[in-house]
Amino acid sequence: MPVAGGASPDESIQQCAWHAMEAAELGVWRWDVSTGAVLLSAHAGRLLACDPAVERDLAGFLALIHSGARQMMHETLLAAATGAATLTSALPQPPIPPAACAPGAGFPWRQTSPGIATGS
Repeated sequence: MPVAGGASPDESIQQCAWHAMEAAELGVWRWDVSTGAVLLSAHAGRLLACDPAVERDLAGFLALIHSGARQMMHETLLAAATGAATLTSALPQPPIPPAACAPGAGFPWRQTSPGIATGS
């Protein structure tokens, strides 16, 4: 049964969830496996120090992730996309390497640029 704007109920639920997560400033992003496009919310763009309006593919998105976490994130996303695992079950435990939590290590999920606070 279509709802406002012609969206299906599932699409409307996804849109509401996206808006709720964005309002909570979680830094939401979505990878469209069929097209390869990665869409970032405005807050995700701020967290990753990039323009969320720029179109990115998976490689472009992964380039924004800290180099120490990039391979793990890539493998996790591919496993979830192929159905080999759910996103949470594909993550190693703990998902952040202990060395990334050391004093001065900075925020492990963001590639930093000069003049950008690292979150540490």
